[in-house]
Parts: sequence; C-alpha cells; structure tokens
Amino acid sequence: MQKIIQAVCQNRSIFLEAANDLIEIIEAEKLTDHNPEVVVEICRSLVGTGTELTNPVRPTILIAESLTTIAIQIHRQPFYRETGLQIFEQLLALNLRETRSALETLDRRPNRSGSFVAPRRRLRSRRDRRPQN
Repeated sequence: MQKIIQAVCQNRSIFLEAANDLIEIIEAEKLTDHNPEVVVEICRSLVGTGTELTNPVRPTILIAESLTTIAIQIHRQPFYRETGLQIFEQLLALNLRETRSALETLDRRPNRSGSFVAPRRRLRSRRDRRPQN
C-alpha cells in the first residue's frame, strides 16, 4: 500500500484526482493512529500542491477541513508533533477558512468581525465643574 501511495504522490495529476479518496481512506481506516508516516507523506504532498487546495474548480477544495483535522491529529502524536505543526502552519499560509476557524477555536477566541471600541467619556460643561455652595 505504501508503494502505491508513494507512486500516486509522485504523479501530480493522478494525485489531485485521488486526493478526496485518499483523505477518506485516512479517516475511515484511522491511518493517523496506525500508519502516521503514510499520512504525513500524503498531507505534505497535498499541501505542496499549494493553490490547488484553494482552487474552487478543483475537487480538492472540499478536503481543507479534513486536512486541518489530520494535521491536528498528527501534532498530538509525540514523535510527529513538529511535523503536524508544520502542516498546520502551511495550511494557515494558504489562508484556508477551515484552518483559520480551527486556530480560533484552539486559541479560544470567538469569531469577531470588528474590534472593540471603548465608549467615549462624556465631557462635563463648565457650569457643571463649578463648586456647589
């Protein structure tokens, strides 16, 4: 299986066509737990395609959420912690909405469309500032 996956990862056109199926296999078979080195190779190849993940014409646009989840699962394994972080950061660099949302959830920051503006203090008039007798 590893040899087939390596061959697919080396042929870009076949790899992009099979990307959705590969991600489904990773999730269904829980390969992240059982065979993380294969999962890392697939994820690195997918992230290496760059703009193909953000191209709305390609079917690879649908796997952004799954890739984000897989990167986090890889990061949770002690031996692959750095690799998972690198994949996650590369997904952030591609500016994928799903990855940014996951980061906000991990950071426990709610989605905010605007920033907080403190209310202005009301100025007192001169008449209000005179001492009362």
